[in-house]
Amino acid sequence: MTLTAQEMKVKLGTPAYLKGGSSTMRVAVTIVDARMSYGQVNYQVEPVTGQGTAWVTPASLEFIAGC
Repeated sequence: MTLTAQEMKVKLGTPAYLKGGSSTMRVAVTIVDARMSYGQVNYQVEPVTGQGTAWVTPASLEFIAGC
C-alpha cells in the first residue's frame, strides 16, 4: 500500500482500536503520526487514556466507523 503524504495526513487525529494479537482485547487509540517504512505504511498511535506511543501497521488497527 503506497500512500502520498497528504493521504497519510488525513488519518491524523482519527480514533481507532488497536487489536491485541490473537486475543479479543482492543484498546482505544488516536493516530498521531504516519510514515512509510520499507514501502509499508505505519501509524504512530497513543492510547485515549494512559501514556506512551507505538508504531503499528494498519492491519493491527480497526478504524472506528463514522469518525
